[in-house]
Amino acid sequence: MTIQVLGTIFGKSKKVLQDGLNTRPDLVWFYDPSIFPGSRGTFPSNEMKLGESFPVVMDHPKRTRFAIVERRADGTFKVS
Repeated sequence: MTIQVLGTIFGKSKKVLQDGLNTRPDLVWFYDPSIFPGSRGTFPSNEMKLGESFPVVMDHPKRTRFAIVERRADGTFKVS
């Protein structure tokens, strides 16, 4: 399952998502819909581990915009 960006504000484009992660990572939330053990459910981006990355869908349920979110070792974020 693909992790979803919650809310419509940060799911409009990769640039908007990157700006949100740079300025207010506590406001950018993700949802992991997996039912398997280890799923985090709903979590803010500032809880991502250093070095962690995952694909996200930005406009659920349309599923037309995707990105990869990475938290670098220095704590900054990269959206590609």
